[in-house]
Amino acid sequence: MLVRVGRPALASPVLTPLRQNVLASTVSAQRKGHIMKKLIIVTASLALLAGCAQRDESVGASGSGESAAAGVAGVTETGEPLSQLAAADAKFVETAAQSGMMEVRMGQLISEAASSQPLREFGDRLVKDHTKANQELTQIASRKGFTVPTQTAAKHEEMLDGLSKLKGAEFERVVQKHAVEHHQEDIQLYEKASQTLQDAELKVFAAKTLGVLKEHLALAKGLETGSTTETAPTP
Repeated sequence: MLVRVGRPALASPVLTPLRQNVLASTVSAQRKGHIMKKLIIVTASLALLAGCAQRDESVGASGSGESAAAGVAGVTETGEPLSQLAAADAKFVETAAQSGMMEVRMGQLISEAASSQPLREFGDRLVKDHTKANQELTQIASRKGFTVPTQTAAKHEEMLDGLSKLKGAEFERVVQKHAVEHHQEDIQLYEKASQTLQDAELKVFAAKTLGVLKEHLALAKGLETGSTTETAPTP
């Protein structure tokens, strides 16, 4: 007699509470791990961007990279020259250039408006000497990376405007007075500069031009008193 043995009953698909807890913990851990990976990627990306931005700022501030190359070449990032002058030297160049331009324009006014021949000759002398000095000063400043002003100071413009409105004897009297006063101011400026400037080339220029300014002052005083009729030769 044959006895049939039946197949064992399959395990119930129903999970025990313990297995449910284990499975839930596993799924939760997987989800948390996935979220942490995303956070790490985002954090790393933000850190990289912040580092790039900081590097760009440091390049601009410290002159590294292209800025450093520009600095070595003696120019700024915009292509402008870097000044090699000390602050006091740069101030002298600025003041001297503005005063020199004023003297040229005053000389032109004298040459055009004065009726006195000695005064007109004095005007021509001012134009010649100060044009030469201005050109030399501009060349020196350019070699030092400093750009001189292209306009006179406001006080000079006001004075020149006032002179342009005068005529005849009044013009001659007032312009002679201005010539004396302004050359006295210039002499004080150049005397100090010839002793205190740090740049050797500018110091030589100041000392040399000081002699010309003293000659101009002597001529202006002579014109003011009527004691001279001709200008001294340019050295």
